[in-house]
Amino acid sequence: MENNALIKTDQSHLAGYHPLHVTPQWQVAILKHQKGGGFFDIHRLDIHHFTDESFILARGRAALVAARIKEDMIEYEISDMQPGIIYTIPANCWHNIGQTEDAEVIIIENAQTHLWDFEFYNLSQTSIKYLNELIKEKMNL
Repeated sequence: MENNALIKTDQSHLAGYHPLHVTPQWQVAILKHQKGGGFFDIHRLDIHHFTDESFILARGRAALVAARIKEDMIEYEISDMQPGIIYTIPANCWHNIGQTEDAEVIIIENAQTHLWDFEFYNLSQTSIKYLNELIKEKMNL
C-alpha cells in the first residue's frame, strides 16, 4: 500500500473476498478466485437486504448469477461478465459469482455489508445441476 499525500493505493494477493478501502458509508473489495469458487462450484446464493452491490471484472472470466426464489422455485439470470462494465445486483436479489483461476472482480457496496447484511440459500442438488447447465450454455463451456 502506498500512502502519498493525495493518492492511496490498495491491493491484495490473497484468494477470496477482501475489503480494501472502507469508509463510513461504502467500501471497495476485491474477489479473487479461491478453491470452490469456479463456474461449477456454486452451491449456495447470498442476498443483501439493505444495499445494492456493484461488480466490475478486472481480469479473467466470471459468471455473475442472479436469482429469484419463490416457494423453492428458482429463476436464474446469468451474465458472462465483460471487463470494464459495471454490473449491479439490487438489494433483495439472490446472487453469486463463479470465476476462472486468474479472475479478479472489484466489488463496491455499503460499508460493512459483508459483516451484517447477508443471508445464504443452500441450493439443492437438482438446482445445482440446472444452474451448471445454464452456466455451461451462457459461458460457452
